[in-house]
Amino acid sequence: MWETLSLSVGGLLRKSLRAFLTMFGIVWGIASVIILVAIFEGFRAQNEQHWAGIGASTVLLRYSDSFTYDGVKYPLQPDPADAQFLEDYCPNVDLVGYELSEWMEMQPASSTGAGRNAAEAKWFGVRAISPSIEVIREVKIAAGRSFSPVDYDQANKVIVMGSRVRKELYGDEANPVGELVSLSGRSFEIVGLLEEGSGFLDWHVLMPYTAYEKNIRPAGTGGNLNLMVKLADAEKYDETVTRIKHMLAARHGYDPSDESVIRVQDFARWREEGRTMIVMMLIVAYFVGIMTLAIGAVGVMNIMLVNVRERRREIGLRKALGATPRSIQLQFLLEALLLTSVGGAAGLGLGMTVAGLMKTIPQRVEQFPEPVVTVTMLVVAVVVNLIVGIIAGTYPARQAAALDPIVALRDE
Repeated sequence: MWETLSLSVGGLLRKSLRAFLTMFGIVWGIASVIILVAIFEGFRAQNEQHWAGIGASTVLLRYSDSFTYDGVKYPLQPDPADAQFLEDYCPNVDLVGYELSEWMEMQPASSTGAGRNAAEAKWFGVRAISPSIEVIREVKIAAGRSFSPVDYDQANKVIVMGSRVRKELYGDEANPVGELVSLSGRSFEIVGLLEEGSGFLDWHVLMPYTAYEKNIRPAGTGGNLNLMVKLADAEKYDETVTRIKHMLAARHGYDPSDESVIRVQDFARWREEGRTMIVMMLIVAYFVGIMTLAIGAVGVMNIMLVNVRERRREIGLRKALGATPRSIQLQFLLEALLLTSVGGAAGLGLGMTVAGLMKTIPQRVEQFPEPVVTVTMLVVAVVVNLIVGIIAGTYPARQAAALDPIVALRDE
């Protein structure tokens, strides 16, 4: 075996430039698989992070400003009591919360908490929430605490701050829990920090809905009130949403067939659609990389056929000295595997290096995902490369093993 391997290595080294150029297709094919899949894996991670602030099996209900009944237009007043009404009387509804969203100007209010950007007031999202929203959105606290029942009951001026808001107002390493922050001129205490990677909540602060009503705006005078419904059984989505529409229509006095009065957004379905799209993109990435490898395999096969043609006398001489067709076939198969293996290793190194360098892009282009290299993609690349080597070497190796030694020795 070692003798056969040394013959294979010697055969490649005699034509080192040709071997190097042949390997380039394999190098680029493997690197393409790594780079493309790493980018799309980054998109998948980014997509999961985007939905991190929204729980599974969740339906969002958005109120419009008015509705028309019998040709007469009536104002529609969002009512937080709708949440308890649905929770109490609608089957398959596990939990209902309400939240009001608004954009407000913020800056540190206390001198001790002033960071590098303390002098600048910046605009971020504010979400005034009911206690159920913390459960439905699966809110995770990184430091400090969440809201207590007392905070909701007494309308305490407290907030939980998203990670990007903290970084923009206080700096990357700051822990402003206990500090005061000004929200459009009103001071609130920071009692907790959201975990980084909480989706769009990274750019928001949370506060008790009662604190918003008492300290910022009375009910019905600003912001957009929405209901969030967590379903007990996602399989019963359609019938549950239909029942919700009829119950709210009866409560507010509008036609339940009017889809524009209360718009329904099904985040669970959107999330699955996003996941499906990312999976399709990954399949395309793997397909493109494998097709590039296939082109490289054709190049390896062509060069191996040329090698067999140029070394006919060598093959004939080895056969005349007693070499078996099996040993001849193994020699040329090993040459093809050496070409693809060395090229594959170089391609892995190149692909991982480029993916690593691309991690600096999100620092300049915010929406560009950070590439993610997974063990799965590395295993797929190695296995496909091995298969390519076997396919590219099998036919030329059989051609070499089938040569008649007498005819081969006569070759000029």
